[in-house]
Amino acid sequence: MTPEDRRDADRDDDPAAAARVCAEPVSAGEGIVESVGLDVAHDSDALLIVTLRFPNGGRSRIPLAGPAVARVLERLGLADVGELVGRPFSALAPALPVNAGD
Repeated sequence: MTPEDRRDADRDDDPAAAARVCAEPVSAGEGIVESVGLDVAHDSDALLIVTLRFPNGGRSRIPLAGPAVARVLERLGLADVGELVGRPFSALAPALPVNAGD
C-alpha cells in the first residue's frame, strides 16, 4: 500500500476507501485495520491495539498480546505490524486466540 493509498483509506469522509485499497477480499460490513498502536495491560505487558474501521464509520479497538501478534504476522507473512493497516479483519481472525488466555 502506498502512502497515498493509506491517506485515502484514512479519510473520514470516505469510510469505504480502506476496502478499495486493500489487496485482500473484504466482505460487506467488515472492519478494516485503520491503525495499530501500543498500550500497556494492567500487568505491565505490552499490547498491540488494532483499530478497525467499519463501512458505517464505526470503530472498534482490539487488544492483542504478544503471542497473538506473532501468529498474525506469521500467518500473513508480514515483518512489521504497520503492514496490518488496510487489511480486512478476516485476514487477522484465523490467527487470533479463541480464549482470552491464549
